[in-house]
Amino acid sequence: MKHFYALLASAVILPSAAMSAEQHSGTLPVLYVNTENNEEITTKEYYLQATYYLDNNGLPDIESIGDADNPVSVEIKARGNYTWTGFDKKPYKLKFSKKTEFMGMDKNKHFALLAHADDEQGFMRNIAGFELSRRLGLPWTPAERPVEFYLNGDYKGLYFVTQTIRIDSTRVDITEQEDEAVTDVDGGWLVEIDNYDTDPHITVIEHNGYPIYFTYSSPEILSPEQEAYLTEQMNGINDAVYAEDKNTSGWLDYIDLESAARFYIVQEILDDCESYHGSCYLYKDRGESTKWHFGPVWDFGNAFRRGSKDKFVWQDPEFNQTWIGEIYKFPAFQAKVREVWAEFCKTGYDGLEQYLTDYASKISVAAGFNYERWNQYGNDDVKARTQEMIQMIRNSVDWLGDQWGAKPEISTEPGVDIYIRGDFNNWNTTHRLTCLGNGIYEYDLQDADFSGAFKIASSDWNTIDYGAAEDGMTPQAEQEFKLEKSGKNINFPQVLTHRLVVDLKNETLMFTDHSGVDAVETDSADRTEIYTVTGQRVSEMGDNGIYIVKTGTKTVKIIK
Repeated sequence: MKHFYALLASAVILPSAAMSAEQHSGTLPVLYVNTENNEEITTKEYYLQATYYLDNNGLPDIESIGDADNPVSVEIKARGNYTWTGFDKKPYKLKFSKKTEFMGMDKNKHFALLAHADDEQGFMRNIAGFELSRRLGLPWTPAERPVEFYLNGDYKGLYFVTQTIRIDSTRVDITEQEDEAVTDVDGGWLVEIDNYDTDPHITVIEHNGYPIYFTYSSPEILSPEQEAYLTEQMNGINDAVYAEDKNTSGWLDYIDLESAARFYIVQEILDDCESYHGSCYLYKDRGESTKWHFGPVWDFGNAFRRGSKDKFVWQDPEFNQTWIGEIYKFPAFQAKVREVWAEFCKTGYDGLEQYLTDYASKISVAAGFNYERWNQYGNDDVKARTQEMIQMIRNSVDWLGDQWGAKPEISTEPGVDIYIRGDFNNWNTTHRLTCLGNGIYEYDLQDADFSGAFKIASSDWNTIDYGAAEDGMTPQAEQEFKLEKSGKNINFPQVLTHRLVVDLKNETLMFTDHSGVDAVETDSADRTEIYTVTGQRVSEMGDNGIYIVKTGTKTVKIIK
């Protein structure tokens, strides 16, 4: 049942100006919320009466609302499951008395105030997932805006005001179905594949034996007729996707192919191991012939958390990924994914890395203040964490390109420092390679005693981690050595040459005597030798790349 509460003006205690100046960064809008009588927020079951005001801090694209002397009525309550119980930094739901244009987002009464305490990847998991959803062309994706937040005078840190998923002309734009209807039960529906069975839900047993909990948010209360219809629909999908003959099209009578493919690609790029297990929304407009659409996307808190990146999202043993492992087997689905993936590779990736880098820059100062408040949750360097995530996205896109036959043009530079890490330096990050461009990195081997086992890796052992196909393999001088992602330890050769060259584009390394210097002019007619930067002798230079050219006693490094 829906509950409505009258909005009452309340006496509140406001934070002092001195407190504000000392605790927030001044780089983002600041949201002040004060509950009636400073009552603590402890439940998701009902809203508390409160007031708020929003100070835009002089930012031109955000409109201030109210002020300390003239706050505006609002309601607030707890939200989330694990994010509410597992962290001291809590998420909330806001409900305005009327539709409000808030933080530059479309008018609505309902917004979430997300803490992202579980996102140690620079607070950027949702930002990346939402942006990819927009780039993949899903019909509607929640907007999210950063803000610094005070609750009852207590600085709570960096938060993200986010559009909630609900039926509305500016959100999930379908015809809303009435609660407890006995006719017209065929739509519209908004349900969630959930990993909790405590909410109002129906349960269907997947053909692999796992229970699927379908939480329904519209309608909120089901008549027997509505419950029977929803159960029949979900069982129908379940039976259809587990059909033994994957050339059949019965599942397409239920599921919209276009949204299924686009939703799937977003989840794969983010390596979201919980993507079809929880917070997975489906909606269906009114009508017997309408289909179930995957989306909108929501909650990428489990993106990039697996140890092994080179496998599909449903191949993780920790979470049961509802239906997708079977849907993937249909040739019609694979053909649509290839089509959408090729489209994305042409233009969809362009500008993504810059968007994420710019967003991280926008929140980085406030994130530092947040770290002072909540240092137990990481994110001491948002920019560095974001660059690590960009490299993980690159890794996903590269691997998916091998599966789906197309790759976007992406710079071969990883965006993070990479190191020689091994026995000789206790596997730490004291020996950073120098980037020469075009994915080529080098290290002068004459400055230390290199011996034992080693790998090529970033500081987090996740963004970059290259080793050997088998443990203890030893490269030979002047020969390319094939690197393996997340591979075994490599052994240094007993006799080292002058430098180590790593080629990330081709995933090779080489111990070589050929070393480049700054380019010099030469008119010598002596015999010319041309080498690639990895030391391979070639007859001529190509259109692109880095080459070492020896003419007589002079050496030239040429970047083309």
